[in-house]
Amino acid sequence: MKNQLLYFFVVLFIVSCGPSAQEKAAIENEVIQKMKAKEDSVAAAKNAADAVKNAQKQHDDSIANSVAKVYQSKENSERTQNEVNSLLKLLIECDGQLAVLKDRQKQDGEFHIGRTTQERENTLKNDQLRIDNLKMRMININAQIQKLRSTIK
Repeated sequence: MKNQLLYFFVVLFIVSCGPSAQEKAAIENEVIQKMKAKEDSVAAAKNAADAVKNAQKQHDDSIANSVAKVYQSKENSERTQNEVNSLLKLLIECDGQLAVLKDRQKQDGEFHIGRTTQERENTLKNDQLRIDNLKMRMININAQIQKLRSTIK
């Protein structure tokens, strides 16, 4: 019995030396706080990584848009230059036609064998109308060329 009593006191002493309920609660609370801080740290790191990823995506998108604009601008300039070149060729053709019409008008004015004066005058009027129409067309083509040239960078 003495041994049992001694055993009882030893156990009682060991139990009494352990942490109290308040200490256990404090330790548990500290562990919970550390776990929460770790979770917050992980969440903050994830948010920071997401922010970096979004910033990189915006940067990449911005570069891609700039490159696309450069290519589009270059393509538009080339297309516009091709239009100008086509209009210049058309203007040269019109100039040739104008020279032909003026020669024809000159011939119609000088040679009137076999035609009445009225026929000759009608032919000259028609020649002049064709010349005037062609000149107007050339003016319009030239205006288109100038407008297109002003848009080329």
